[in-house]
Amino acid sequence: MYQDPEYDKYAFDQEADVDCESRLDTCKAVCCKLPFALSKQDVEEGIIRWEFGRPYLIAHGDDGYCVHLDRKTYKCTVRDHRTVPCRGFDCRNNKTWHVWDDYEKKILNPELEKRIDRDNIKIYSSCVSNKS
Repeated sequence: MYQDPEYDKYAFDQEADVDCESRLDTCKAVCCKLPFALSKQDVEEGIIRWEFGRPYLIAHGDDGYCVHLDRKTYKCTVRDHRTVPCRGFDCRNNKTWHVWDDYEKKILNPELEKRIDRDNIKIYSSCVSNKS
């Protein structure tokens, strides 16, 4: 499973212009829990980790967060090499994930984390059984 369509992440020019820094105290980098497929470029480059039981989905830790997220600072440890979905994700008015009930007032969608957890259990559950 790869991203479709594929983009060169270093030439990607549709990066989201979101002030993540000022929102981290509220959102706790919830976007770093979202599941997505990696690109062929990500896999071949060998920096971004993927799930062994579900190639080639971004790897998540036991806490549901991407393995590349520093849990203390909520900063990406591979920022310069981050994926296209990470570069392009715009949480302001995302129709698929509906991150914010009110972006300007920093009111997070209270159902979002439950939905992400449910979706990740469905997607990654076979990874757990394959790891044992």
